[in-house]
Amino acid sequence: MKQDVNQPKITGISKSLKILILVVLLLFYFFVMWAVYYKFGGSNVSSPNSKYSQNKKKYFRILEEKERKTAELREKGK
Repeated sequence: MKQDVNQPKITGISKSLKILILVVLLLFYFFVMWAVYYKFGGSNVSSPNSKYSQNKKKYFRILEEKERKTAELREKGK
C-alpha cells in the first residue's frame, strides 16, 4: 500500500505540543522553586519573627500609642 504524499506523517510529537509541554514544565519548575524559597526561609518578609516583621509591629505599636495620646489630649481639651 503506497502512502499519499500530501498526507502528513504521524510520527513524533507536533511542534505546538512540544511548546505546550515545555511551558507547563517551566511553570511547574518556577512553582517548585517559589515553594522551596518560601518554605526554607529564603525571604525575610515571609517569616513572622524576622527583623522586618518586628520593626513593622514596633512601628504600628508606636503609631497606636501616639493616636491614643492625641485622643486623650483632645478629651482633656473639651
